[in-house]
Amino acid sequence: MIRRLLESRELAKKLLSEARNAWGKVEKLAQLRNDVAHYTIVFGWHGAEEKRPPDFIGSLKFRKVRTGLDKATPLLEFQALNRGIDEAAAIAQKLHDLLESVAPATS
Repeated sequence: MIRRLLESRELAKKLLSEARNAWGKVEKLAQLRNDVAHYTIVFGWHGAEEKRPPDFIGSLKFRKVRTGLDKATPLLEFQALNRGIDEAAAIAQKLHDLLESVAPATS
């Protein structure tokens, strides 16, 4: 829907390119969010568990496990998860800035 909306507006090529790029990143982050929200989550450690926080998180996709497909449990290192949170905030700001450049706030 967002992509159709972008295509339906007459926008400068640079703005359209920036918006498509930012929205593509949003879609990737949304997939991660959906995996975490809707699948069983597993935690893991590199080496012995000991008494420390896990090193990575995974979402167990049972449908893919049953069919034997690869990537049934995509793993995400917690460092990457933290970078993703920062990236989500930066993309939200970028999309806000793009919106403001097309339709400035009236306040």
